[in-house]
Amino acid sequence: MSISSGIIIGNKRISIVSTGNSLLRCEEGKESYTIWQFRYDIKFLSGCSDGEHFAFWLGENERFYLMNINGEVIWSCRINTDRALPHYIRFSSSGDAVAFIDDYDGGHRIHFYNITKQYNTEFGPSETPIGYNANLRRFLDFLFFSQGEIIRLGICDRHKSIKSYIDWSFGIWHRLFIQDTENKFVVLKKRNILWISIDSLLSETEIADCIPKDIHSQDPCVLEAIGELALIHIIKDNFASIINRNIGIVWNGNDVLSAMLNNQKAIIQYVNGTIEIIRDDGSTEMKFIPPKGNKALAPNIVDKTLYIAYVSEEEAIKFNTYTLY
Repeated sequence: MSISSGIIIGNKRISIVSTGNSLLRCEEGKESYTIWQFRYDIKFLSGCSDGEHFAFWLGENERFYLMNINGEVIWSCRINTDRALPHYIRFSSSGDAVAFIDDYDGGHRIHFYNITKQYNTEFGPSETPIGYNANLRRFLDFLFFSQGEIIRLGICDRHKSIKSYIDWSFGIWHRLFIQDTENKFVVLKKRNILWISIDSLLSETEIADCIPKDIHSQDPCVLEAIGELALIHIIKDNFASIINRNIGIVWNGNDVLSAMLNNQKAIIQYVNGTIEIIRDDGSTEMKFIPPKGNKALAPNIVDKTLYIAYVSEEEAIKFNTYTLY
């Protein structure tokens, strides 16, 4: 059994893993079994915090899939890869919704699905990347150029109903995250990160050169923010950067397979399987290096517990847990 990727589902000791041509449900101490088969490997395997769902992209039939942990398809969405480039899957922080994100004919598009209420909404294609908040309840979408470089934007709900308008004077951005708790837009523009007040539309903080010059700043990337921290992950280049708005760039890393924020910390998984927890000042809280002959598959934090799934030399799935401070 050759495992290419895996995720942990919620706080359960259940992992969904890909072998390159099948998905397995694995539980510690139990025999693994196949829940889905395909010809070519999947991408963007992502787990939901509700402990019941996961999602992935399957290139052979050009579809995003949302499934439950028993392997039942809840919803799927096809995109034409002659015109679109899939690049990210995001679950809401509460676990009640998912967004499939792609770039379509040079525009940006989000395929949204409400897991709880079972409806879908499509945002875009838009001339600017569509902003969203952590819980996927507010979206910022391009409407039109109103005066010269001024852009009229709409803040929408999950049904794409416009709740308010914004006249934006900061030009075209590369990624935008709506930070509800701080009442800020966190914006990646070219290589810089800006914190912009939602109320005044004034730039309060700008950190320059967050992306190295040898990496193309327009490559598809993930941007998220919690509290004083912002995280950039450029998937194609396996590069990630952590930015503290009060300090500046506190950490850069290469060979990064996945990266996510939890509270005021970042969970980094490297290509070689090492897991590292980075504090908001860039220091390392802990590093997990799998035992020789083992491969770490996935990290996940629930409350203050870090779960790590790894495959042993005997190809059995095992879990380690650590308490974070």
